[in-house]
Amino acid sequence: MSGLIPNASKSVVFFGNVPSATQDFSIATSGFNRGVLPVIYLGLPLVSGKLSLRDCQPLLLKISSKMETWGNKYISQAGRAQLIRSVIYGLQGHWSDCLFLPKNILKKIQSIMAKFLWKGTQQGPCFYKVAWKHCCLKKTEGGLGFKELLGWNQCVLQWQIWRIIRQEEHSLWLIWISKYLLRRRAFWTMQVPDKCSWGLRKILNARASVLQRVTYRVGRNSCFLLWHDPWCLRSPLLNRYGARAIRLWNLRTWRLLVP
Repeated sequence: MSGLIPNASKSVVFFGNVPSATQDFSIATSGFNRGVLPVIYLGLPLVSGKLSLRDCQPLLLKISSKMETWGNKYISQAGRAQLIRSVIYGLQGHWSDCLFLPKNILKKIQSIMAKFLWKGTQQGPCFYKVAWKHCCLKKTEGGLGFKELLGWNQCVLQWQIWRIIRQEEHSLWLIWISKYLLRRRAFWTMQVPDKCSWGLRKILNARASVLQRVTYRVGRNSCFLLWHDPWCLRSPLLNRYGARAIRLWNLRTWRLLVP
Protein backbone atom coordinates (compact mmCIF):
# COMPACT_ATOMS: atom_id res chain seq x y z
CA MET A 1 0.00 0.00 0.00
CA SER A 2 2.87 2.40 0.75
CA GLY A 3 4.90 1.44 -2.29
CA LEU A 4 7.78 0.28 -0.10
CA ILE A 5 9.24 -3.21 -0.31
CA PRO A 6 10.59 -4.84 2.89
CA ASN A 7 14.11 -6.18 2.80
CA ALA A 8 13.78 -9.95 3.21
CA SER A 9 17.39 -10.34 4.38
CA LYS A 10 16.82 -7.88 7.27
CA SER A 11 13.30 -9.03 8.23
CA VAL A 12 12.27 -11.90 10.47
CA VAL A 13 8.87 -13.30 11.37
CA PHE A 14 7.76 -14.68 14.73
CA PHE A 15 4.86 -17.04 15.32
CA GLY A 16 2.80 -17.72 18.40
CA ASN A 17 0.26 -20.57 18.49
CA VAL A 18 0.18 -20.78 14.68
CA PRO A 19 -0.16 -24.13 12.83
CA SER A 20 3.00 -25.42 11.14
CA ALA A 21 1.40 -25.34 7.70
CA THR A 22 0.52 -21.66 8.08
CA GLN A 23 4.05 -20.88 9.27
CA ASP A 24 5.64 -22.62 6.26
CA PHE A 25 3.28 -20.86 3.85
CA SER A 26 3.99 -17.44 5.41
CA ILE A 27 7.75 -17.92 5.25
CA ALA A 28 7.62 -19.14 1.65
CA THR A 29 5.37 -16.26 0.60
CA SER A 30 7.21 -13.43 2.36
CA GLY A 31 10.76 -14.71 2.03
CA PHE A 32 11.47 -13.69 5.62
CA ASN A 33 13.61 -15.72 7.99
CA ARG A 34 12.11 -17.39 11.03
CA GLY A 35 12.89 -15.43 14.19
CA VAL A 36 14.04 -17.04 17.41
CA LEU A 37 13.30 -15.59 20.85
CA PRO A 38 14.67 -13.75 22.74
CA VAL A 39 14.99 -10.81 20.37
CA ILE A 40 17.97 -8.49 20.74
CA TYR A 41 16.93 -4.83 20.41
CA LEU A 42 19.43 -1.99 20.95
CA GLY A 43 21.77 -4.53 22.52
CA LEU A 44 19.19 -5.71 25.06
CA PRO A 45 17.27 -9.02 25.14
CA LEU A 46 13.50 -8.57 25.00
CA VAL A 47 12.18 -11.15 27.47
CA SER A 48 9.09 -11.11 29.67
CA GLY A 49 10.46 -13.43 32.36
CA LYS A 50 13.41 -13.32 34.69
CA LEU A 51 16.74 -12.79 32.99
CA SER A 52 18.90 -15.89 32.98
CA LEU A 53 22.68 -16.21 32.84
CA ARG A 54 22.40 -16.97 29.13
CA ASP A 55 20.43 -13.74 28.52
CA CYS A 56 23.03 -11.67 30.39
CA GLN A 57 26.01 -13.39 28.80
CA PRO A 58 26.51 -10.60 26.18
CA LEU A 59 26.82 -8.03 28.99
CA LEU A 60 29.35 -10.13 30.89
CA LEU A 61 31.36 -10.81 27.72
CA LYS A 62 31.41 -7.12 26.81
CA ILE A 63 32.64 -6.14 30.28
CA SER A 64 35.27 -8.88 30.29
CA SER A 65 36.50 -7.98 26.80
CA LYS A 66 36.90 -4.33 27.81
CA MET A 67 38.98 -5.29 30.81
CA GLU A 68 41.11 -7.75 28.84
CA THR A 69 41.93 -4.95 26.38
CA TRP A 70 42.87 -2.59 29.22
CA GLY A 71 44.87 -5.33 30.96
CA ASN A 72 47.35 -5.43 28.06
CA LYS A 73 48.34 -1.82 28.81
CA TYR A 74 50.02 -0.32 31.83
CA ILE A 75 47.28 1.48 33.73
CA SER A 76 47.61 2.71 37.28
CA GLN A 77 45.12 1.74 39.94
CA ALA A 78 43.60 5.23 39.85
CA GLY A 79 43.18 4.86 36.09
CA ARG A 80 41.48 1.49 36.50
CA ALA A 81 39.09 3.01 39.03
CA GLN A 82 38.23 5.80 36.59
CA LEU A 83 37.61 3.31 33.77
CA ILE A 84 35.24 1.36 36.01
CA ARG A 85 33.29 4.50 36.88
CA SER A 86 33.04 5.89 33.34
CA VAL A 87 32.83 2.79 31.12
CA ILE A 88 31.80 -0.32 33.07
CA TYR A 89 29.09 1.44 35.05
CA GLY A 90 27.83 2.91 31.77
CA LEU A 91 27.43 -0.58 30.24
CA GLN A 92 25.71 -1.94 33.33
CA GLY A 93 23.53 1.17 33.69
CA HIS A 94 22.23 0.82 30.12
CA TRP A 95 20.93 -2.64 30.99
CA SER A 96 19.66 -1.74 34.48
CA ASP A 97 17.65 1.25 33.22
CA CYS A 98 15.58 -1.07 31.01
CA LEU A 99 15.88 -4.49 32.68
CA PHE A 100 16.06 -5.69 36.27
CA LEU A 101 19.28 -7.68 36.54
CA PRO A 102 19.19 -10.69 38.92
CA LYS A 103 21.35 -10.61 42.04
CA ASN A 104 23.67 -13.37 40.83
CA ILE A 105 24.46 -11.34 37.68
CA LEU A 106 25.14 -8.19 39.71
CA LYS A 107 27.43 -10.09 42.07
CA LYS A 108 29.26 -11.53 39.06
CA ILE A 109 29.79 -8.02 37.63
CA GLN A 110 31.03 -6.76 41.01
CA SER A 111 33.47 -9.66 41.19
CA ILE A 112 34.85 -8.85 37.72
CA MET A 113 35.26 -5.17 38.60
CA ALA A 114 36.95 -5.92 41.94
CA LYS A 115 39.46 -8.26 40.31
CA PHE A 116 40.28 -5.71 37.61
CA LEU A 117 40.69 -2.95 40.20
CA TRP A 118 43.19 -4.82 42.38
CA LYS A 119 45.01 -6.91 39.80
CA GLY A 120 44.39 -5.32 36.39
CA THR A 121 43.57 -8.61 34.66
CA GLN A 122 41.09 -11.46 34.96
CA GLN A 123 43.71 -14.19 34.79
CA GLY A 124 44.84 -16.09 37.87
CA PRO A 125 44.11 -15.54 41.56
CA CYS A 126 43.84 -12.09 43.08
CA PHE A 127 44.55 -10.60 46.49
CA TYR A 128 41.78 -8.18 47.44
CA LYS A 129 43.13 -5.49 49.75
CA VAL A 130 39.71 -4.01 50.63
CA ALA A 131 36.25 -5.56 50.50
CA TRP A 132 34.07 -4.29 47.66
CA LYS A 133 31.37 -3.01 50.02
CA HIS A 134 33.96 -0.68 51.58
CA CYS A 135 35.02 0.48 48.11
CA CYS A 136 31.42 1.55 47.51
CA LEU A 137 31.50 3.99 50.43
CA LYS A 138 31.82 7.71 49.80
CA LYS A 139 35.30 9.16 49.56
CA THR A 140 34.60 11.23 52.66
CA GLU A 141 33.93 7.95 54.49
CA GLY A 142 37.13 6.28 53.31
CA GLY A 143 35.78 4.53 50.20
CA LEU A 144 36.34 4.96 46.48
CA GLY A 145 32.88 6.27 45.62
CA PHE A 146 31.73 3.29 43.54
CA LYS A 147 28.00 2.60 43.20
CA GLU A 148 26.72 -0.51 44.92
CA LEU A 149 24.94 -2.51 42.21
CA LEU A 150 22.34 -4.16 44.45
CA GLY A 151 21.33 -0.73 45.71
CA TRP A 152 21.30 0.52 42.12
CA ASN A 153 18.75 -2.19 41.28
CA GLN A 154 16.49 -0.97 44.09
CA CYS A 155 16.79 2.59 42.80
CA VAL A 156 15.73 1.49 39.33
CA LEU A 157 12.68 -0.29 40.78
CA GLN A 158 11.69 2.82 42.71
CA TRP A 159 12.24 5.02 39.65
CA GLN A 160 9.83 2.87 37.62
CA ILE A 161 7.23 3.23 40.38
CA TRP A 162 7.80 6.99 40.33
CA ARG A 163 7.08 7.02 36.58
CA ILE A 164 3.86 5.03 37.05
CA ILE A 165 2.37 7.17 39.82
CA ARG A 166 3.24 10.50 38.15
CA GLN A 167 1.59 9.56 34.82
CA GLU A 168 3.28 12.46 33.08
CA GLU A 169 5.11 10.52 30.39
CA HIS A 170 3.59 9.17 27.21
CA SER A 171 5.67 6.04 26.67
CA LEU A 172 4.04 2.94 25.23
CA TRP A 173 4.90 0.94 28.35
CA LEU A 174 3.18 3.42 30.70
CA ILE A 175 0.11 3.54 28.47
CA TRP A 176 -0.07 -0.26 28.60
CA ILE A 177 0.30 -0.19 32.41
CA SER A 178 -2.57 2.32 32.68
CA LYS A 179 -4.92 0.57 30.25
CA TYR A 180 -4.22 -3.05 31.09
CA LEU A 181 -2.64 -3.47 34.54
CA LEU A 182 -4.40 -0.60 36.36
CA ARG A 183 -7.76 -0.96 34.68
CA ARG A 184 -10.37 -0.42 37.47
CA ARG A 185 -7.62 -0.93 40.05
CA ALA A 186 -5.43 1.35 42.16
CA PHE A 187 -1.68 1.01 42.03
CA TRP A 188 -0.96 1.24 45.77
CA THR A 189 -3.66 -1.18 46.97
CA MET A 190 -4.04 -3.68 44.12
CA GLN A 191 -3.06 -7.31 44.59
CA VAL A 192 -0.25 -8.78 42.52
CA PRO A 193 -1.98 -10.54 39.58
CA ASP A 194 -1.47 -14.27 39.22
CA LYS A 195 -0.57 -13.88 35.54
CA CYS A 196 2.08 -11.23 35.90
CA SER A 197 5.53 -10.91 34.37
CA TRP A 198 8.60 -11.16 36.58
CA GLY A 199 9.47 -7.49 36.11
CA LEU A 200 6.01 -6.21 37.04
CA ARG A 201 5.96 -8.51 40.05
CA LYS A 202 9.23 -6.97 41.24
CA ILE A 203 7.78 -3.48 40.82
CA LEU A 204 4.60 -4.27 42.73
CA ASN A 205 6.49 -5.99 45.54
CA ALA A 206 8.68 -2.88 45.96
CA ARG A 207 5.73 -0.58 46.79
CA ALA A 208 6.15 -0.95 50.56
CA SER A 209 9.72 0.41 50.47
CA VAL A 210 8.71 3.31 48.21
CA LEU A 211 5.89 4.39 50.55
CA GLN A 212 8.52 5.58 53.04
CA ARG A 213 9.97 7.97 50.44
CA VAL A 214 6.88 9.33 48.65
CA THR A 215 4.87 12.30 49.92
CA TYR A 216 1.54 13.41 48.47
CA ARG A 217 0.82 17.12 48.75
CA VAL A 218 -2.89 17.83 48.99
CA GLY A 219 -4.04 21.22 47.79
CA ARG A 220 -6.13 22.99 45.19
CA ASN A 221 -6.56 20.98 41.96
CA SER A 222 -5.03 17.89 43.57
CA CYS A 223 -5.77 14.63 41.78
CA PHE A 224 -5.59 11.44 43.82
CA LEU A 225 -7.73 8.51 44.97
CA LEU A 226 -9.17 9.17 48.42
CA TRP A 227 -9.06 5.60 49.73
CA HIS A 228 -6.23 4.09 47.67
CA ASP A 229 -3.44 6.71 47.44
CA PRO A 230 -1.05 7.36 50.38
CA TRP A 231 -1.98 11.03 50.82
CA CYS A 232 -2.47 10.76 54.60
CA LEU A 233 0.55 9.76 56.72
CA ARG A 234 2.12 7.90 53.77
CA SER A 235 -0.40 5.07 53.92
CA PRO A 236 -3.61 4.40 51.96
CA LEU A 237 -6.77 4.74 54.05
CA LEU A 238 -7.92 1.38 52.71
CA ASN A 239 -4.96 -0.37 54.36
CA ARG A 240 -5.52 1.46 57.65
CA TYR A 241 -9.31 1.12 58.02
CA GLY A 242 -10.23 -1.70 55.65
CA ALA A 243 -12.94 -2.09 53.03
CA ARG A 244 -15.68 -1.99 55.69
CA ALA A 245 -14.92 1.67 56.36
CA ILE A 246 -15.49 2.46 52.68
CA ARG A 247 -18.89 0.79 52.73
CA LEU A 248 -19.92 2.64 55.89
CA TRP A 249 -18.73 5.95 54.44
CA ASN A 250 -20.65 5.43 51.22
CA LEU A 251 -23.76 4.44 53.17
CA ARG A 252 -23.66 7.54 55.39
CA THR A 253 -22.98 9.81 52.43
CA TRP A 254 -25.96 8.33 50.59
CA ARG A 255 -28.21 8.89 53.61
CA LEU A 256 -27.14 12.53 53.86
CA LEU A 257 -27.98 13.11 50.22
CA VAL A 258 -31.47 11.61 50.48
CA PRO A 259 -34.02 14.45 51.06
